[in-house]
Parts: sequence; C-alpha cells; structure tokens
Amino acid sequence: MSNWTEADVAAHLARLVCDGELPIPKPKARQPRTGYRSKLEARYAQHLELMVATREIKSWAYEAVTLKLAPGVRFIPDFMVTLFDGTPAGAVRFEELKGRKKTGFWTMPVSKIKIRLAAKLFPQWQFCVVFPNGRLSGWESQPVGRE
Repeated sequence: MSNWTEADVAAHLARLVCDGELPIPKPKARQPRTGYRSKLEARYAQHLELMVATREIKSWAYEAVTLKLAPGVRFIPDFMVTLFDGTPAGAVRFEELKGRKKTGFWTMPVSKIKIRLAAKLFPQWQFCVVFPNGRLSGWESQPVGRE
C-alpha cells in the first residue's frame, strides 16, 4: 500500500509529462467509411464498377430510392442498376443483396415479402436478388417474378 497523497501523485505525473516519459495515448486509426452497410455490399459495388468499365451496365447507385409499398411500409433496394436497352433512360433493375446461408439466401420472410410486393406494384422495373456464388468466385442472380 502506498503512502502517497493526491498531491504527490499529481506532482509525479507533472514531472513525467515535463520529462516526456508519460506515454501520450495515440488516437486509434479509423477505417475509412465506405458508406456501405456490409463488406459484402462493398465487394458487390466493386463488381458493379467493373461492369460499368466493361460496358455491361450503364450505371449503378447504392440505396438510391425508397419505394413506398403500403402506408408505413418502405423498401430500399440495395442497388439500382441502369442497363443498356436502346432507350435514352435505359432499363432499371433493382438488386437486393443477400448473403448465402446453409438454409438458403432468404434469411428473413420480410425481405421476401417486400421484394415480391415491390415487383408486383412496380412492373415497369426489374427486381432480382443477388447472392455470392462462393467465397470469391462470383455472383448469382435470381429474378423476382410478379406472381
């Protein structure tokens, strides 16, 4: 047990700071914020950038629109992709990204309901679910019908 008083501790710390012996904590390095909700979405955005560079798609945007499905019910698709189809605006496809699980890529029933309802309410646009094919081996896309 130490017999130091608070004044002794304060004086000791002041001496350490003056002598430069007290380690000054360095701020933690922060990761640059990508703006994506997951690493999977960031990886898919890189894939879409490659598709733009190779002119497979015209453009893409992350969480660009909010679709109103019902009073109090909103759906924000992960990616809005503009395709080449001959029209000036191009065809629009909304892509919802899901991670693959052992039980399948549909993880929550709400996500199934929302994207199917969106496909039914907005027939002028295409909707699909995209999930990774493997660890780093590509992407699979499943169109969502308007049934």
